[in-house]
Amino acid sequence: MASSYSYAVFRYVKDSQRDLSVAVGVALWSNDAKCARTRFVRKDEKVARISKADDLPYIDLVMRKLADWICKGQLPYQNSEMSPFSDEWWRHLRNLLIHRVRISEPLSVDCQDPDHELEPLYASMVRPDTPDDAAERIDSILKAALGDGIASDFHRGHIDGYAGKPVQVMQVFRGATKDVVLDAVNLSTKDAPERADEVVGKLRRARLNGEGLALKPRSVLAIVGYVSSPGGLNGETYLKNWIEQGGEAKTFDLVREKEQLRAATIDAIKDAGPPLLFS
Repeated sequence: MASSYSYAVFRYVKDSQRDLSVAVGVALWSNDAKCARTRFVRKDEKVARISKADDLPYIDLVMRKLADWICKGQLPYQNSEMSPFSDEWWRHLRNLLIHRVRISEPLSVDCQDPDHELEPLYASMVRPDTPDDAAERIDSILKAALGDGIASDFHRGHIDGYAGKPVQVMQVFRGATKDVVLDAVNLSTKDAPERADEVVGKLRRARLNGEGLALKPRSVLAIVGYVSSPGGLNGETYLKNWIEQGGEAKTFDLVREKEQLRAATIDAIKDAGPPLLFS
């Protein structure tokens, strides 16, 4: 079950007179779970207006200091006992960070798995450019959510779609009567609308035969896993609905709905019939 966590956003001040700052990191913590996590921009990432030569050294310095403070469980100038799992600790940190790197007031968010939900929180708040290997990473998250037993029934490949042209899909199971297509998308990033449109377009083409817009006799069962921002902070609910309605797909959160994803995939495989020997 999701539980209440707190989070805050680190911002790098580019111009204090014009109040110009850029989000460069996040913190996520919970007193109940005794958990505190941070994620800052890395050297191999691109964030608009952040210079690797001029800005990252300051960000890296704060990151290293913060890691040490969390490890020791103590901040400079404490007047009372505080824990890095408490809002009070992070409010005190806010009073300390008054120069180039600053931190926001704590805010509440529902979180189920901080180790997996920290990255989507970072992506939705900092919004770095999507790396080239993002497709491979989301494919790996999908396979991990399914588990080896189910994932082994699928393979990368294509199915014939609109105008008889192949549609490359992330994972496919070709049954005796139907095809089962698995795809995944990260809805926590700034390019989430484009990624959702790609999935919908792919699924719509996959359902069509070579004669215009008529549905082909062989059905396609579509299941799409997605990575969401904690508490839907990226405003991605409408994109999830678009994939379900526009792509005629069942959708499942890859962190919070793993069991439902597995059950739906097993049902789809059964519905598709025995695997084709030459698929």
